[in-house]
Amino acid sequence: MHADDDGVSGFFEDLPVLAFVLAGVFALVSSSATVCQMRLQERAGIELEMLANEFADLLMVKLCAVFPDHSAPDVGSIGALNVTEIASDVLAGMHFQVAFVLIHPELKWLRTESSDDNITTDRACSTSRLSKVLLPDGGFGVMEVRCVVF
Repeated sequence: MHADDDGVSGFFEDLPVLAFVLAGVFALVSSSATVCQMRLQERAGIELEMLANEFADLLMVKLCAVFPDHSAPDVGSIGALNVTEIASDVLAGMHFQVAFVLIHPELKWLRTESSDDNITTDRACSTSRLSKVLLPDGGFGVMEVRCVVF
């Protein structure tokens, strides 16, 4: 019996050491899980940014492809652009919002389009492109194409 008591008391003496070891393991595991989660979110943000840039570039290419002589697109061609089709080619199910805004010589909304207005998200990325545009009076203006992908 005496030997069993010593064995039990030795076990209870090791419990504080075991608690310290488990606390250290828990600290390492939780910090590595947090770092992994942060890296995954950072990578998803970079991929979303690349997707938004590709979408904006393709919009500008399609908008300017109508004018092979490298002249500027006119305001009417902005209305004829099929943004949803371009988005389906690039975004693969992601949601988007696009705004075409004339910023010079006056501030004027030319067109907006969205995949869905009732989406809430914690990740989004926006990008914009500037282009000259032919105004109805024959002059030139500056247009901003703002794309938000989420």
